[in-house]
Amino acid sequence: MKNTHGQGADASLSEIECWNLNAIIANFKHDKEHILLELQTRRQEKKTHKTQLHYSKERLKVFEQKQQSMLSFVGQVLHKPEIECLI
Repeated sequence: MKNTHGQGADASLSEIECWNLNAIIANFKHDKEHILLELQTRRQEKKTHKTQLHYSKERLKVFEQKQQSMLSFVGQVLHKPEIECLI
């Protein structure tokens, strides 16, 4: 491996420099693996949250429909003549 120090001269890296660079590269690879695993975890969490949100919206829609039906029923009952005498 050759290294230039701005003087245009080629110089070989020492054994220690090669070892240090290899250690840095190994650290970068480890960090990359860690980041990719974290990304995979976050994507799975996003997918799970999206599914939970979908089901929550569906439950809310059903609840609102039931509530609307109950209000409609109460309105019909209150407009019946035989109920007016009880109020």
